Amino acid sequence: MAAWIAAALGFLIPFSTAAANIFLLLLLITWLVMPERVRRLRLFWGNRLARLALILFLALALGCLWGEVPMAERLRMLFKYGDLLLVGVMVGSLPEAEQRKRVLSGFVSGMGLLLLLSMAKWLGILPEGTFGKVGAGAVVMKLSITHGWLMACFAGVAAIGACYCQNRLWRRMAALVAVLASLNVLFMVGGRTGYVVLAVLVAYGFFAWKSWRGLALAVLFVGTVGAASLAVSPGLSKRVNEAVSDVMQWKPGLGSATSQGLRLDWYRASLALIAEKPLLGVGTGSFQHAVKSHLPWKDAIAPHNPHNDYLMFAVQLGLPGLVLLLSFLVLCWRSAAELQPRDRHLLRGMVLAMAIGCLFNCFFSDFTEGLFFAWMIGLLAAGLSPDEKNAALASRV
Repeated sequence: MAAWIAAALGFLIPFSTAAANIFLLLLLITWLVMPERVRRLRLFWGNRLARLALILFLALALGCLWGEVPMAERLRMLFKYGDLLLVGVMVGSLPEAEQRKRVLSGFVSGMGLLLLLSMAKWLGILPEGTFGKVGAGAVVMKLSITHGWLMACFAGVAAIGACYCQNRLWRRMAALVAVLASLNVLFMVGGRTGYVVLAVLVAYGFFAWKSWRGLALAVLFVGTVGAASLAVSPGLSKRVNEAVSDVMQWKPGLGSATSQGLRLDWYRASLALIAEKPLLGVGTGSFQHAVKSHLPWKDAIAPHNPHNDYLMFAVQLGLPGLVLLLSFLVLCWRSAAELQPRDRHLLRGMVLAMAIGCLFNCFFSDFTEGLFFAWMIGLLAAGLSPDEKNAALASRV
């Protein structure tokens, strides 16, 4: 039952926040109510990824004890990080490989449907406004940043699936889906985060294939495809040129009205806050209040976050919070070595996608991105049982 609920959750993540919350609640109820609760708790606590995700959440909860905003605001921010607990719930719910295969198919089906709807919108089959005004380009249910990032992750999942699929027909279909998802990121939506994540995942794929020689080939391939894409796509070229222009025009301390200029101002203010309180930070949920006095212009509307998760954790919890976050990502990467080859590359690809996305966004506190990351990490971390680790070591390639 838990596997079917988790699969439905994976299907719904790209589409509906409300429906995803319902299935999250159902999964939690199943986890708590169904028999073998003690076994699930042992699986939770015995998994180092689930354990560190819990510790990271508890550190954020501890950060609610200080700060200059009302407790309600601190708890509201803490609730956004609740997805970290899903890692352990997934680990405790999915001890069998067949269950995890079923759960992953839920996400693949959901993203496949999203890809079809996005392509239909881009081709004009679906009339404009069918899904409301949710972002630039052929975006369906989420904002363009979220859509582009999820689709880049889906392209990576499909490409890895194509590499390890035994059936020739399914292998070709997975490869086709990977290509279509990549084209969706590059030409049909406008999220720059998706561009970067897709390029990094392609580079990782080449590296996994041919080690450092493959990485050199990846640089050549990404550079060639990137140049060609800029030449044939006015939308892509415009987005990239705008970002470069914004950065070139930015001057420290003078304030900026451009998208990237604002981000650079927020980064600078965040570094000042970290320098002031490097050990404890300003407290969970207190970023917006604390950053106001460090912005370079008066009457500025302080952002809810600095659009960089590494700075966000360091501002809220001090440098120890940043160390905890980086430790979690590094542990995910290193633990992947104990998985079967397909799952190993899936986990490392997910870590790369999240690590790159967090350079430009606060994905850990964003609902869809944070939920998907915790869902996928929990799904893959559930394979770190002793028997499966031994099988992975035996089949290492």
